[in-house]
Amino acid sequence: MKLLPANKNDIARIFVFIIPVTFFVAGMFDGLNNFLVKILLFLGFAALISVAITYALKNEEKENRLEDDLQDDSH
Repeated sequence: MKLLPANKNDIARIFVFIIPVTFFVAGMFDGLNNFLVKILLFLGFAALISVAITYALKNEEKENRLEDDLQDDSH
């Protein structure tokens, strides 16, 4: 059993779903005044930012052309 999904998009979707739903539920039950709820929400946001930065740093630049068969685009 994998802890995190294999796809980068799935990780982003999970974070983007959980954080607003938590804000909505906490707002409905007046839980946003609770310090612990605020800390959990900000930690979730910080986790989202750290995951985004980690994947951005791991992202490699891709070349679209083959190196063996070069084209001349000068004309």
